[in-house]
Amino acid sequence: MTQRAVLLFIALLAGMACAGASSADGMLTSYQDELSCGEAQFRLTTTSLVDPSNGVPEFTSQALRVVNNARGTSALVSLRQRVARPLVLGRRILYDRVTGWACIRSDSGRHYLLLFLSCRPLALDCPADWTAEWNQIIASRGRWVTGDRTGMPDAVVRRLGLVKGLDVGATERDIGPYR
Repeated sequence: MTQRAVLLFIALLAGMACAGASSADGMLTSYQDELSCGEAQFRLTTTSLVDPSNGVPEFTSQALRVVNNARGTSALVSLRQRVARPLVLGRRILYDRVTGWACIRSDSGRHYLLLFLSCRPLALDCPADWTAEWNQIIASRGRWVTGDRTGMPDAVVRRLGLVKGLDVGATERDIGPYR
């Protein structure tokens, strides 16, 4: 009788764990965003869920793919995102996330993808200035042109001929749950 009770209790716990996982999975929302930028087509897939404690969308994954139409190539671009330890509804969430993007044109006519990124305010090495937001540039072949959370160095922006394009202002398009 005792062994039966223990087995029943274990089965009950396993059933509750499975129910909890499936209910969190049911709360996941996937978004597909596309942006044409010169000879490239960028596609960002975002999966998120809403944190019930504050109503804020939390990202569980993001993947960026570039298709270079002129070269006929396709590549997955690493977003260099860090996974946070905090769990929301039993899922790990991203510290860093792409929140918007824009296509910018250089003085020479080349096109680049400008990413608008942010991190969770309590994340390690989240930039304190600019309210935890920064920009990065990706070339039409999927190569990172600027590379860390400190933003875009002025020398790189000048070398790429993007000073005018950024001064005029790139029109940011929100992605995923921010649309």
